[in-house]
Amino acid sequence: MSLPPLTRSQATKSFSARQVPPGVASMAGAWDAGRSVYNLKPKHLTRLRAAAGKACAGVTGEYNINFIGDSITVGSGIGSPYDYGERNWPSQLRKAFLTRGLSAAGEGYVIRHNGGAQKDARFTEVGTWSTESGVPTLVWKTNSGSGATLTYTSTNSGTIVEVIYADTTADFTVSIDGAAPVTITRTNTQVTKVYRVTGLANTTHTVVFGAVTTGGTYFCSVRVRTATALNFNSFAHFGAQASTFGSPTSQPFGTLKCLNDNVPAAATFISLMTNEVAGASPVTAATYKTNLNALIGYLSSPGDIILCAAIPGNVAADYSAHRQALYEIADARDLPVVDFYPRFVDGTTMAANGLLSDTVHPTAPGYFDMAQLVATAIL
Repeated sequence: MSLPPLTRSQATKSFSARQVPPGVASMAGAWDAGRSVYNLKPKHLTRLRAAAGKACAGVTGEYNINFIGDSITVGSGIGSPYDYGERNWPSQLRKAFLTRGLSAAGEGYVIRHNGGAQKDARFTEVGTWSTESGVPTLVWKTNSGSGATLTYTSTNSGTIVEVIYADTTADFTVSIDGAAPVTITRTNTQVTKVYRVTGLANTTHTVVFGAVTTGGTYFCSVRVRTATALNFNSFAHFGAQASTFGSPTSQPFGTLKCLNDNVPAAATFISLMTNEVAGASPVTAATYKTNLNALIGYLSSPGDIILCAAIPGNVAADYSAHRQALYEIADARDLPVVDFYPRFVDGTTMAANGLLSDTVHPTAPGYFDMAQLVATAIL
């Protein structure tokens, strides 16, 4: 039995997503309903794919995929244990790369201060640690002096340990796998730097970051990696909007300055919208557009930029104007958009299918599904 061929209009109708992105029919780019991606062209992924190819071929290098986002990118809603770097959607994307035969060992940079009440469970603390005034993201400091420590135990193996720190105020020590602490003498350059140790056994590692004096010791991030793998680095923050991260000049120890100085990327995913729409201090679509444009402009070495539209929360909030603004940015800058919204239909459907943990954040299966969408869109 043979079936008659579909006309072009029938095919378009048959395979359109249930919720077509706002304004897409009048936009410059093309909407791929099957992959839920907008304006994606081969040129948009050249650096990401080159890095993946080199990693798979075993070429030594630092291949970073960075993520800037809010609590949905952090992984809020996964529940205990709070191993965000193993179950949020960036880490699930890393695993999706692995299942497709791409080298992606190591968990990427892990930040202690993600802004949430439940921080990454791979860290333990001794002494009093807190945020730094004027730096809403990244920095985690102590004034407790000698004896204050921050211990990180990796869940993935690697031969390289890297610690990002703020070069200011006080010296500190780093000890790896119980070895004698190495004192890092700060030079007070007022920027973030990387302390790196190579040639380690290819296994998991325990890293202890320790204070020496009471002058203020500033930790930013840590990771364990191999010399030939893609690194999935999440610099997301609870409650973040595009304006949260500030400019590199106004926040020398902030996320964007840190990325510019220390973590050059093959690709950067930017997933910021939920708090602008349904957060504690929502902003207009016009303000969101201005702030997101500014954030993109601040990045000096982002590689391929992929914008991400929000998932549909089970709240009485209208995302359409902000999604329209995101698409306008994509057109103006010729960038692709991975749109999670049509994938999940609406918040009620997500909740009914067990993919929402509350009115905004996915469950662990929800994050898994988000990663599958991204992997399908870009690979």
